[in-house]
Parts: sequence; structure tokens; C-alpha cells
Amino acid sequence: MKINLKTYLQTLKMEPLPGNASSDEKINFLKTLYFAHVQTFPYSNFELRKIAKQHPVQRNSLSFFSYKNLLTAEQGGYCFQTAALLADALTQMGYTVSFCAARVLMGATVNSSEILKLPPSHLVLKVQIDEKHFFLDPGLGSSAPRFPILITGKDEPITQNGDVFKFYSVDNTYVLEKKTRQGWLRLAQTDLQAISKEKAAMNLLKLERYPELIGIRDSKVVIGSITEHGRKSLAWDVQSKQLKFSKSEGDENTQKTLASVEEGYQILADEFGIDHVSAETLEAYCTETTLPKPIKPCTVDFPLDQSELKKMEQNLRP
Repeated sequence: MKINLKTYLQTLKMEPLPGNASSDEKINFLKTLYFAHVQTFPYSNFELRKIAKQHPVQRNSLSFFSYKNLLTAEQGGYCFQTAALLADALTQMGYTVSFCAARVLMGATVNSSEILKLPPSHLVLKVQIDEKHFFLDPGLGSSAPRFPILITGKDEPITQNGDVFKFYSVDNTYVLEKKTRQGWLRLAQTDLQAISKEKAAMNLLKLERYPELIGIRDSKVVIGSITEHGRKSLAWDVQSKQLKFSKSEGDENTQKTLASVEEGYQILADEFGIDHVSAETLEAYCTETTLPKPIKPCTVDFPLDQSELKKMEQNLRP
């Protein structure tokens, strides 16, 4: 399914790329388009929280190409959706785009056992323009790079409008880091190997059905976006059980623990343009998920046919 490119560009308030654009013009357009994209489409894991409340075996399917929602008042989505949207638009405009599987670290050690035991629940893009390759990560919410990153493999600072990132290679793994007040924070890792849409969809299925705890699906609510001169996020986690809003704009910083879910609902509408999620629904998302425990260790054999689903269900305690 292809998006309506004209509608997409109108949403971003951008004109199409000229057909005879030079390499430098394509690079500059890519930077402008990506920056507009991450400002326009906030990250949210609402769909992940919704399925987390359902039985692991009989969950509703997650949507990969959710263009109807992303290009309407229900804009916003998780990494697979916003990355697929951007990839489709860029491909229609003649760019060479690849999906790449990734893993969110948020401080965790690269290639640690606790990271590698989980399915690759993140999706990033690689764009080639002549001999240059760029890394794009539109699905990291308020932590996302503000612009595409030229892939060099070197461990060196990359300044983007006041933010500082690194994107370097270690043992065939590329690591994205961001400089914070507390030091360098590891954000994500990827091998940057191109995968097919079918493989990306399989990774999404694993995120949907994985029988053990996945933080972004089971214990967090996250909404985040980049702004013209800063970033903002609304978040809840099972450890603090508090809904918190943070916003930076230039030198001004706001950190606030909300007194009620209704306040969070208002922030969704005012700060992120999200008004299709009610206060009651937000409150439901901001509650701990209790997953049925496997009776014995097991593996999941894909594709998930009825026999495999029955085997999984029989192995779960109520």
C-alpha cells in the first residue's frame, strides 16, 4: 500500500523534490523532510499498550502500514509505523531506502544478554544517496536525532542544533548515543543490514506475541516528539507509577509530575495534538500489565498457525 504523497507533503507543509535535483539538493531535502516528519508525527506506544491488555495468544494484530491513522487527526504511532511512513514517502520520491532491525538500549550495554534475548522491537532506516549512506531513526520520540546522520562508523560527536549525538561501529554493531547532563546515553543499536518488508513485519509479529516482558509494550507509556528548538515527552512506567511531562525549548526546561490522568489527557491534546485518546483510556494504559506465566520454557515456531497457537495457550498459566 502506498501513501498519498501529496497529502503527506501537505501535512509536512513541504513542496515535492524537483525531478532533476542534484545529490546535494537530495541530501538537503532529506534533512528538511526528516526534521519536518519527526516534528509532525509524535511517537506513541498506545497500540502496544492496548494489546498488552489482551491475552498473549489471541491478541489483535499490530498494524505496520497504519497510514490512515498517521495522516489524520489520529497522527502518531510506534517506530514501525512512523519509519514505514517515511520510507514509503522517500521511496516514491526516488530515494534508495532500506529497513534495518534495531534494539532500543536506553543505557543498556551493547549486545548484552538481556537485550539480545528479546526480539528486535525497533525499526530504523538507511538511505543511500550516491556513495553516501545516512542513518534515520524517526521512531525514538523525544530522543530521536533531529536530522539524518551520515554513516562513517567513527566515534565522534555529531552536533544537531544544540543536541550532540554519536553513531559509531563496534564489532559490526552500530550504536547511537546522545549527550545528556549525566553523560553519554546509549539509545539504540543496529547491525544496519537491510531487511525486507516481510522480515520487518515478522519482527513486528514477534513484538506483538512475545510471551515474556517487553518494557515498551508491557510496563511503559511513552509519547514524545521533537520541536523546532527542543523536545517534549509524556511518560509513565510501572516502577514510579507516575505520569510525568518534560519539555525543553531553547534554554527553558519543564519537568512536571502530573496530579491526575485528566491533566495528562489535556497535555496530549495541547502539546501533541492527540485528542482521540480519552482520559479513561489513558488511565487504562497507565496500569501494570500482568502476563500469564509459561508453565515450562518454550520456543515459538513461526508462522503462527492454529496448532502453534494452541500449544502456546496450553503452556500459559491463567
